[in-house]
Amino acid sequence: MNIRDHAKGKWPLIVSALLGEEFTDTRKHHFCPHDCTRKPSFRFSDKHGNGGYFCKCSDGKEDGFALLKCWFGMEFREACEKIESVIGKPESDPNAIPVDPPKMPRLAAQITARGRKIERSRYLESSYLEVAPGLLWMDKLDYYDSEGKLVGQFQAMCAPITVGDVLYGYHVTYLKDGQKVDLEPARKMINKPLKTGAGSPLYPAAEVMGIGEGIENCIAAHYLFYDMPVHSALNAELLSQWNPPPIAKKIHIFGDNDLTFTGQAATYKLAKRLVLQGKEVVIEIPPEPGMDWRQYLVLNYESIRAARQGVPA
Repeated sequence: MNIRDHAKGKWPLIVSALLGEEFTDTRKHHFCPHDCTRKPSFRFSDKHGNGGYFCKCSDGKEDGFALLKCWFGMEFREACEKIESVIGKPESDPNAIPVDPPKMPRLAAQITARGRKIERSRYLESSYLEVAPGLLWMDKLDYYDSEGKLVGQFQAMCAPITVGDVLYGYHVTYLKDGQKVDLEPARKMINKPLKTGAGSPLYPAAEVMGIGEGIENCIAAHYLFYDMPVHSALNAELLSQWNPPPIAKKIHIFGDNDLTFTGQAATYKLAKRLVLQGKEVVIEIPPEPGMDWRQYLVLNYESIRAARQGVPA
């Protein structure tokens, strides 16, 4: 299957993710970025499912590829890469990204297409944490309440949710001024996977690696255990169901020391299953009841840093 056939019928999703949902309304005109008349001249038509549009530069015969080339000022190959970031590569491609487009909601598709890497984060640095390489960041991402009403747009830390090599969605932490937004919930699972075994690959998998619950906890464990690559299972339920990458042979499970024993129960449930699979397992639990690994790092950071630098605490 070629890329044009692969994209056919998916243009509303592609345009929504790359240009914005408002541009998929076939009844309204919008401003074209290359129209100096300052009049709304663009209207998406998607006739025959090929992403067609009407504009100053098109009478409806140009397709979605031409739209992206014009809109972003890019070449055909770059337009293809943009499209594949939303709907994956054609199935005939041996390097295809195994994403099922109909199951990817609009926000997840936008993160895939527009999410970027950053080097530093005020939110993470407030807990002495680095930016894990597996994270994506959005400057603006829509936040909807439980009734589907748009509350606003906020910065977002986005952790991809995968099962094996399949991308299913994102775990999103909404941020404002370097802190979690003052909304409930501040964290959301966009397109929670229906299959078990899900996780977020914060760091590349290795023969010796770790798995934990929350994003911040796993980044803290990465630092505390001398840059061990750690994946996040996102919560206790998914931790107990997590499946390790094929490369992993020795796995450190970074459980939470919950007062309700929820984290410990998930940790030992996973440990039992991994041992039966022939994996070497090490269980790591913070020493104080009610503590997770991020809290442990924040409480002990200065002494840990001083010890690593050979300086008396």
